[in-house]
Amino acid sequence: MQDWFVQLLGFIGLGIIFFSFQKAKRSSFLTLLFTGQLFVIAHFTLLGAWSAAVMNAIAATRSLLFKKRVQSNNTLLYLFIVCFWLAGIFTWAGYHSLVLALAFTLETIALWKEDTQNIRYIMLAARPLFFVYNFVVGSVAAMVADGAFLVSLIVGIVRMRKKR
Repeated sequence: MQDWFVQLLGFIGLGIIFFSFQKAKRSSFLTLLFTGQLFVIAHFTLLGAWSAAVMNAIAATRSLLFKKRVQSNNTLLYLFIVCFWLAGIFTWAGYHSLVLALAFTLETIALWKEDTQNIRYIMLAARPLFFVYNFVVGSVAAMVADGAFLVSLIVGIVRMRKKR
């Protein structure tokens, strides 16, 4: 597969995810996040980065199911966290697989939150961990997107704070 095509898939998916951070409604945010994750799964699969491919598939499922979540029952939250750590262990490619599991754990906790501002703050903390993994596996698209995500998250935080 041509490297430019693999990176293009990543850029498309991550671009969609980038715009999801600007959504004020949680359900719209999660729908766009799911759509972008489908492209990202294809990107990491073609790169041979199996930890990321599997964890993004889990994350896409999480995006759909979290739209229907019941706040008082945290079972789903814990189930996804366990799934990310098991994926990191079973797709072990080095310690960076566990760094990715930690990043997805933070992101999962963020997406469980109701308030989109809290979601943005916690996702901000996960970005450096994603960058480390993406650097190790050579995902140019994801590294560029990590920088853009930081900017998008900060803009979203500031913009939504002004609305309150």
